Amino acid sequence: MWTLGSAVSARQPEKIGYACGDVVVVGRFQNNFDYEHVDLEDDILGHGWMTAKVNVITHLAGARPRPPIVVKYFGHTYFKGDRDFLIVLSREPESERFALRSAHLLDRKDDSELASRCVEEPAANAS
Repeated sequence: MWTLGSAVSARQPEKIGYACGDVVVVGRFQNNFDYEHVDLEDDILGHGWMTAKVNVITHLAGARPRPPIVVKYFGHTYFKGDRDFLIVLSREPESERFALRSAHLLDRKDDSELASRCVEEPAANAS
């Protein structure tokens, strides 16, 4: 018989993946409070493009970017600026900005951890 305690303890930690060209940091978002609304059918909450600066606390993987690190992301609302996140960024082509690949709140009580190695992504023109 499974109990809640044994089910939770038996769970494998989530591995947070990243591509070899990505930058991985622990940091906080400083939102620019810009918002470009995107009309999506049946979207009752509303979603759009936003930008923020990332204040790096610790650099974990990838090429160390020069500040300011400006990131573009798509979402319902802004990230909390008073919380630490594990942030995975990919550089936008021909730009100094980054696209947000993922952000994981660090003070959650879970077992998420960064994957030990990056994953090679196939070339865009590969067949």
